Amino acid sequence: MTGEGTRAGLALGTAQLGLAYGVANRTGAPDGAEAERILRLAVERGVRWLDTAPGYGDAEARIGALLPPGTRPDDLRICSKLPALPPGLESRALRQHITEALDGSRRRLRTERLHAWLLHGPDDLDRYGRVLLDALQEHRDAGRVGRIGVSVYGPAGAAALLEVPELQAVQLPYNLLDRRCAEGGLMSRLAAGGVLRFARSALLQGLLVLDPASRSPTDPATDWLLRVRALLTRHGLDPVAGAVAFAAMSGADFVVLGAERADQLSGALDALHTPLPSAFLAEVTAGLADPPLDVIDPRRWEAA
Repeated sequence: MTGEGTRAGLALGTAQLGLAYGVANRTGAPDGAEAERILRLAVERGVRWLDTAPGYGDAEARIGALLPPGTRPDDLRICSKLPALPPGLESRALRQHITEALDGSRRRLRTERLHAWLLHGPDDLDRYGRVLLDALQEHRDAGRVGRIGVSVYGPAGAAALLEVPELQAVQLPYNLLDRRCAEGGLMSRLAAGGVLRFARSALLQGLLVLDPASRSPTDPATDWLLRVRALLTRHGLDPVAGAVAFAAMSGADFVVLGAERADQLSGALDALHTPLPSAFLAEVTAGLADPPLDVIDPRRWEAA
């Protein structure tokens, strides 16, 4: 954590616009009218980044339809992602695949340029290396994308960006239970390298705001949710406000947070500035240390 003096802004996550996303989601994706209210409220409240992906159902198409060219603020930026690449592509086929993926996102979003374009995971970089980087840079140099980067799941993936100067944006997890990407000064080193930092999973896909009593006692997350809820209650903090405000102190530039309703987005924007007592922050460090990956990595939830 960087302390009360530095607070991240909010980037609107749009997985909820296209999917029944999150373990706390009880209403599914919003209808067209509510989706429009969410996007309009975001613009009105000064949100200047939208985070989306082709894998988020029809979220890209909804953004393109609801915020078409001519109605978007000039400073509204869109970050989307390159879906996981199939293995075994030769150089020419890889470049064609990437171009088609980018053109698809730009067409759905009705934009000529993405301000950030991320690999949806670090595995493709390990698999294709320099050829992949060169292909991404071609689109950046042509002005079709701004920053290129990668979405990672832990500190090893984030630290790898320090060795690849072409990658200038990262999306990484950070929340009350998962603070790994800010340990050892990693977030500060990324900032010093000019990397734009998006902290996601502030609510851990909604897990952190669930009532612990709604979970099975044998679920490995239940004990941790009880600790989180007890800590928030002890300091008089609303679960959403406490979790969002904590993520805003990660040292990232933006916290990525989605909403199923406009009132949820309004509350999240207000929560960014919730004061957090120093005693609360100290207890997070001492009392919420080293949860297992089966709890903090959503990719493991089904297998756990």
